[in-house]
Amino acid sequence: MNSICFKYFIKVFKYSLVETFCNGKILFMFLIWVAILVGLWGNAMNIEWYNSAHGVLTSNNSRMEAIYLMLGVTVLVAIIFICCIIKGIIKKLN
Repeated sequence: MNSICFKYFIKVFKYSLVETFCNGKILFMFLIWVAILVGLWGNAMNIEWYNSAHGVLTSNNSRMEAIYLMLGVTVLVAIIFICCIIKGIIKKLN
């Protein structure tokens, strides 16, 4: 009995994953995610250039700050995506 339920759950999970990923809103979310990552990295590079060009001495490493921000944004996007998949699974199972 458990293997039948597990196989059905896997089937529903795959269906929900494909359905969620092919949704226009999710694709738009990933496009915005990429734009945010590029913007954060570009901002970090501009801060480094500005500091070196104007002789600003700082103890902050703007690249590491940008990497931490990018990781935070990536984790939030992953949580939103997983919530959308779980919502699809619950909808399909009911």
